[in-house]
Amino acid sequence: MKPFLKKSLIGIVVGISILALAFLFLLRQFSKPYDPKDIVPPERAAGIPADHEWIGGPDGGTWIHCKPEKEYKEFRCSVYGESGELYAKGLYLPSRPVVPPYELMHGGMGRIILKDQQQGLMVEIKAEGWIEYADGTSLYKDGEPVDGP
Repeated sequence: MKPFLKKSLIGIVVGISILALAFLFLLRQFSKPYDPKDIVPPERAAGIPADHEWIGGPDGGTWIHCKPEKEYKEFRCSVYGESGELYAKGLYLPSRPVVPPYELMHGGMGRIILKDQQQGLMVEIKAEGWIEYADGTSLYKDGEPVDGP
């Protein structure tokens, strides 16, 4: 084998080995299981009430509080962004009966996800009626904004 070809093959094998090791390293780093206990909430911005929980992950989240009413058939919820901006405030209705205790899992403007801790099931509660937010109000039906009453 010619010396040039031999050096080229060695260079290719070394390059591929380095890429493979880098790939395995990144795969290991990004495939670590997500543990919500590892998430540290950001500092509470001015205007976010003290009774709101941080619901989020490593890439962000929201501050949420939901108060059950009418034997868990309705919830009065408010959702704030990290910076303290009001995302949503109003009536939310569950997609199925909620059995307490429950845990808030995720939330946004029109939908909030709860985990029923007795049955281990996820329950979606959806905005219904006039929902207040930072720039005004919007009418919602089944978790989606609608045009007019």
